[in-house]
Amino acid sequence: MRLFFFTLLLISGPVMAQDVESALSITQKECMKLIRMNTVNGADYVPGVDAHGNKVVGADVHEDSKLDLPEEITFDLGIDLAEKYNFGPGFQGKAKLGEVKIKGRDVYWNGKKLYKDENQAVLDACLAQYGQKE
Repeated sequence: MRLFFFTLLLISGPVMAQDVESALSITQKECMKLIRMNTVNGADYVPGVDAHGNKVVGADVHEDSKLDLPEEITFDLGIDLAEKYNFGPGFQGKAKLGEVKIKGRDVYWNGKKLYKDENQAVLDACLAQYGQKE
């Protein structure tokens, strides 16, 4: 029996990683949720109406209350393993995972710009299969 099994393995040959295609399966329900989450209504301001078309009372905002945000925000992302696992006093376990930079609408991880290509590819496939937002 073992000889038969090993012979079968040799005859079938090796399978290379390049020969295997990756596949993604997503349900219609999840597709529709993704479409709803990523479909943006017009950006034109309409007084007294929220983004969903519901009537709202306007806010009385004074000009002096506006925030002056910097053009770029940078911070380190890390974890303190000693605190997380309760190693007690005298132990330090701070580990820097990387640097996050936010510049306008772009986000960078250790200097490399992050993209939404994967999310967009799935969204495009859902739109092609199920159409636009209901």
